[in-house]
Amino acid sequence: MNENFLTDSQLFSAIETVAEQMPGGFFVYRADDTQEIIYVNKSMLNIFGCATHEEFKELTGNTFRGIVHPHDYDMVQKSINEQIANKHNGNLDYVEYRIIRRDGVLRWVDDYGRLTSLSGSGDVFFVFIGDITEKHYIQEDNARRVNVYQGMLAQFNSMADDSLTVTRSNLTTGIIEEVRGRDLYPEDYAGGSIAEMAKVRADSFLIEGDRERYNDTFELDKLIDRYYSGKEPATFVGYCKRASGRKCFVKFSGTAVIDPISGDAIAFGVETEYNTQRVTDVLDNKVLAQQYDMVAYIVGDNYGVVIGNAANIRKGSIFPHERDGIFTDYIHSQVMPVIQGTDEEKNAICKALEPSVIGEHLRTNDSYAVDVNCYINGEVFNKRFTFYVVDEDASFYILLKSDITDVIRKEHEINELLENALREAENANAAKTTFLSNMSHEIRTPMNAIVGLDSIALQLPDLPEKAREYLEKIGASAKHLLSIINDILDMSRIESGRMMLRKEEFSFSGMIEQINTMIQSQCRDKGLTYDCRVIGRLNDYYIGDDMKLKQILINILSNAIKFTNAPGNVTFTIEQAAQFEENSTLRFIIKDTGIGMEQTYLPKIFDAFSQEN
Repeated sequence: MNENFLTDSQLFSAIETVAEQMPGGFFVYRADDTQEIIYVNKSMLNIFGCATHEEFKELTGNTFRGIVHPHDYDMVQKSINEQIANKHNGNLDYVEYRIIRRDGVLRWVDDYGRLTSLSGSGDVFFVFIGDITEKHYIQEDNARRVNVYQGMLAQFNSMADDSLTVTRSNLTTGIIEEVRGRDLYPEDYAGGSIAEMAKVRADSFLIEGDRERYNDTFELDKLIDRYYSGKEPATFVGYCKRASGRKCFVKFSGTAVIDPISGDAIAFGVETEYNTQRVTDVLDNKVLAQQYDMVAYIVGDNYGVVIGNAANIRKGSIFPHERDGIFTDYIHSQVMPVIQGTDEEKNAICKALEPSVIGEHLRTNDSYAVDVNCYINGEVFNKRFTFYVVDEDASFYILLKSDITDVIRKEHEINELLENALREAENANAAKTTFLSNMSHEIRTPMNAIVGLDSIALQLPDLPEKAREYLEKIGASAKHLLSIINDILDMSRIESGRMMLRKEEFSFSGMIEQINTMIQSQCRDKGLTYDCRVIGRLNDYYIGDDMKLKQILINILSNAIKFTNAPGNVTFTIEQAAQFEENSTLRFIIKDTGIGMEQTYLPKIFDAFSQEN
């Protein structure tokens, strides 16, 4: 072998010696589909935040593809393919792409790659790589500055004729460079002082505290900070007196940008009238659908009529004499004199209409309404003052004043009709209760006779067994019917507030026997099997209302029979669940093989006339 040529091992040894002295990253990877990395220097490990070659291999998979951010790889591979297709031209391949360090931080790098061949390794890429993150961000920031500046210029020109004032000022020199608009102050001119222009704005505010808030909002350092942090323009809404003498709300917007050519800080300011916009926003969202005879805005203790005309309002009007002025003067001079009521009531309404009270209510409520009964020219009128908040900090509210006289009169008429209807319903209900009570008493007399005669018949000697069975059923059914009649009487007692449950000693076994006699007959007629089970020891006698208990059990058992088809069965289980001293808790369980009930219907089982479909 010619001694002037190095073997691959000698070459890599030389490359490693040189590469480890480089300040930038250097690596070698195969130019085949594997893109296997066969060498990286220490600077390369530092760029990727790896302490060892093992950490680097784990992070990248030891391939060039694993180095490049997934979103940038197609672009980089396209450049590689072009170099491979023209590998004999000897040109360096240059690309910029993102990487993800071991700590998850995203960085930008530039990549100079050279395709070459090694006798033992085939085609490989020698790559020099450097971290250009800061340079990349500076380039992006410069591009953003140009775009922002050009956008602000375009906006300046588009708003110049429709705004009160638009300005372009050089914050670095303190000079106004351009100013346009339809309501300019004498201090607003090209070449004028920014400080004088700002002072005349601050002095124009009519609400206490607005001057300080305005100066704080548009402080130079804060505007610059907003620019560098990418925030929206600074804005402030204030009530002020313009150069033309008009009092109105004005929205101030200010943005600081950097001139991409001179590097000076440039401020663009826009001033637009805000009364109409703020009032319209509230009307659209809050009160558009309501009837009103006046809409005004209130700022502090000042008011201005926005919608309304005294000439178009019918009699009974308390429309203000002036379309703008002091709100409390309007209340004291025009509203207080016509309020109907005692001095105490008048003072309460006057207090309720104070701006401080309005603001207090609107801090926690969406709206605030005060109804005022007025006596005007011999007639009573009902007025409603409704307030909505527009800007709480500025004590800026909307007043909607409406005449609700017809509404109140209609409400009184409806209430009177409802009261009459209620009285008629109560009278009808009382008549029904009396009827039910009387009828219950009338029916109970013959029913008691039937029960008594049945009891006498059962005592006759030599009574055939079949006849005895029939008489027992007649007696049980008669007693059950008598209990229903008693329930009707109880209904009248409930409605009159005199319903009471009995507390009498009764034979528990006798009650169960009566229930079984009736239910067995019903089951036999329908072809069902009936079984009554007693679990544990039960007392012979208990104290309570056996008639009510028997009625409930018979109703439930009858329902079980009604919804069970033959062949089937109904089971009635009785057990003592608990006993403490002389008190007992009994559990009654009724089961059937019928159609059952959906779980979702259970909450409705005690609803009147309710049945599952």
